[in-house]
Amino acid sequence: MTAESIDVFRAISDKWHKWLDLVSRATEPKTESRLLYDELKESTREELDIALKEVYGPGAVWRGKQLEVVTALTKSVSPLMVVLPTGAGKSIAFHLPAKLDKAGSSLVLTPYVALANDMVDECKENRIDVYSYGKGPPRAAKVIVAVMDCVANTSFKEFARGLSESGKLDRVILDEVQSLETDVHYRPNLEAIRTLDLPVPLVLLTATSPDYLTTALQKNLHLRDLTVIREPSHKPNFTYGIEIYEDNEYEQRVLGKIKDRIDLCENYKKVTFDIVVI
Repeated sequence: MTAESIDVFRAISDKWHKWLDLVSRATEPKTESRLLYDELKESTREELDIALKEVYGPGAVWRGKQLEVVTALTKSVSPLMVVLPTGAGKSIAFHLPAKLDKAGSSLVLTPYVALANDMVDECKENRIDVYSYGKGPPRAAKVIVAVMDCVANTSFKEFARGLSESGKLDRVILDEVQSLETDVHYRPNLEAIRTLDLPVPLVLLTATSPDYLTTALQKNLHLRDLTVIREPSHKPNFTYGIEIYEDNEYEQRVLGKIKDRIDLCENYKKVTFDIVVI
């Protein structure tokens, strides 16, 4: 059998084991290699507070659901979906655990190269040991960042499996997880995420996950007993509207509308307009 066929057979076997409630590699008894993770679960609130200030500075405070998210991680809640609005600090899910005593690696998979580069830069700015997969020899950094398309490669699967089997991998984090439903029709390599079945906690990060999308992800990723930590994603400064013009003066009306909005937003640092004319 080839390495590729073994990967396919292993993934299918694990899915059958889960469906039939049989013992599988994904639910194997804890061994000495997992004791490191068991110790991590006993982190106290004081340790978390210290880690927060070490990463983000002495004036850092917990925002929104961040403490709830990190507490769930240290208790190995899995599968775990974290839905926080843009700018609410989802990256704390892999920044802060990297600073906990005896922490292993967090494998972060993101759908976009630009996001992967941003994650690596942020980790470096916060003095977190980080490795960008494919850039230099593979190693077990505290945070390992890779683009989701890599999962289709046998070499990446062997790397991830090696981390898990050696007890160095604490969790797999899927960033912008909604892309597994919204982008897969034109990026077929994303389908390979469903074959990355490792016996470590799975964390899903997103800023956008309505109920129907959460249900679809549960079904397609074969997730049981999904725990969801969610903050409202309503943006009070964001408006959406449709106006219909039936005359030939729509250009002047649109320009006038833009000018009115600019006048209203004079004191704002950033203003975005998206106008579609049909």
